[in-house]
Amino acid sequence: MNVRQSVADGLAKMERPLPLSTLGTRLRKAGIGLKNDELRRVLDGLVRDGVAFEHPIARVGSNASPCYWHRSAAEYVRASLEEALPRQVEWSLPQLRRLVPKAYHDMLEEQVGELLAARRLFEAPSRGKTRKVRTTPPRPSEALTAAQVKSLRGVLARLNELRRPALRLEELV
Repeated sequence: MNVRQSVADGLAKMERPLPLSTLGTRLRKAGIGLKNDELRRVLDGLVRDGVAFEHPIARVGSNASPCYWHRSAAEYVRASLEEALPRQVEWSLPQLRRLVPKAYHDMLEEQVGELLAARRLFEAPSRGKTRKVRTTPPRPSEALTAAQVKSLRGVLARLNELRRPALRLEELV
């Protein structure tokens, strides 16, 4: 097997995008003996051929380098969301941002927008300053304040005196 294919296979085994130096260390531990300069040349070729993808720089500093992975940055963000979303029903945007490094936050917000448009995520009723999304559609009654619910219950009680079968708030809203 040639070095190029070995690097591509090693990259495909990585669980997330990695900076050049970390990727180089992991590949050397796996028996692929390349110095980082040689690895960068191989990765540049793989990126040109669409086998590997260059990701945003994940850290700051003079020695910061791009990250590489076998899938695009958008696919990485989408996969991170799809893995995490089933774990709970309601998410705040800061919680979602913690799923990926800061360099991916713009892509994450774009993916959330696409999921909202596709009705795979739903806006949660506002209960404060933080915007939240849900994996299930909110019930209409969740958007009502306590005072509104109390008022509706009073109206329903009067209506139900005249009506059979009795109407419940959940059926009304």
